Amino acid sequence: MKKFLDFALVILFFACLASNFLPANVHQALGLIFIALIVAHNVLNRNFYRAGFNRRRIFNLTTIFLFAS
Repeated sequence: MKKFLDFALVILFFACLASNFLPANVHQALGLIFIALIVAHNVLNRNFYRAGFNRRRIFNLTTIFLFAS
C-alpha cells in the first residue's frame, strides 16, 4: 500500500508539473488529489514522527535540506 501511494505521488507530481499541457481544471484537480495523497502518506508513516531524533536521522535530514536548497 505504501509503495503504491509513493508511486502515485511521483506520477501526480510530474503530472502537476505539466500544467502547460493540461487544462486548468485538470491541473487543479490533480493538485487536490496530490495534497490528499500527501496527507494519507503522512498518516501511514506516522511512526517516523514518533521515533525521535538520533544522530543518523539529524544527519539525513540535514543532507536532504542541503540538497533541496
